[in-house]
Amino acid sequence: MDNAILGTDYTVNEMSAAHNLLPFESGIEQGIYTAIFAQYVAMLVYDCGQTQYLPFLKRNIEVGWSNRDKTRNICGGEYEKALPADAVVDSYTASGIPALMLLFPAN
Repeated sequence: MDNAILGTDYTVNEMSAAHNLLPFESGIEQGIYTAIFAQYVAMLVYDCGQTQYLPFLKRNIEVGWSNRDKTRNICGGEYEKALPADAVVDSYTASGIPALMLLFPAN
């Protein structure tokens, strides 16, 4: 449990510090990391009662979804940037926000 909290704290406080959002780097496999993180942090939140991460997760959902391509309703990996309508988005990159939305639905 201690290591899970340390790892999540590092992800939230250090890796995500630039925009207070999960980071994204270029490369086809980068987009899946949010979806993988979502699965593990859900266990930490729901099974272990570590609800201190919910505001951060909700912020990622809100910002990422608000910056989606509203015509196609798909998200990119750089949640702080609006996704242009003509952007090519691979399935890995598009999976992050929907994964968070499925695991952390709005109340």
